Amino acid sequence: MNDGHYTVVKILNGDLVVLDYHGPGALKMRKTEAIWHAAMARKAHQCVMRGPHINKGIGCWRPITFGLNRYHRISAMAMGMMVAAHLHARALEFSSKASEERALDRITGG
Repeated sequence: MNDGHYTVVKILNGDLVVLDYHGPGALKMRKTEAIWHAAMARKAHQCVMRGPHINKGIGCWRPITFGLNRYHRISAMAMGMMVAAHLHARALEFSSKASEERALDRITGG
């Protein structure tokens, strides 16, 4: 397992997600953001997020890059948890903005 961590930047569609990497080697990388896509493991890997093995033939996520993290794999479960956390944070942001707007409307009478 690696000592760094990934954060979801943007969900492009159901099979493509933009992740940002923070951790060892990040300073050597020209770009820490990479597009990751859903794939099938062609050989056994270790999930860089949670540590468990990803067996050959199991669904996982891999980066579309030639950078230092090109051999990294993230298990489907770990990616699902990151995406869910990202969507939850966005929903809270939206909810907070909407309640602020309603409060402002009440104050201004609009």
